[in-house]
Amino acid sequence: MTNLELALTNLSEATIVEIHKKNSSSTIDELKRDINIVGEVIKSTKKDIENKLGKEIISNENHINLTIHDK
Repeated sequence: MTNLELALTNLSEATIVEIHKKNSSSTIDELKRDINIVGEVIKSTKKDIENKLGKEIISNENHINLTIHDK
């Protein structure tokens, strides 16, 4: 997992919490709706980043292995 993957994961988690709070979601259907909203936002964000970088940001590598190889 790359640093950008971690950042997108953190962003999606923080965003879903805020969306749940804003919508006062409590039922399964409301939570699913919120998740789909955040999924679309993160999908779009990921594509924008990849377009700017000219490469995919998703990796099969474990973050620990990436960190060790960078040293």
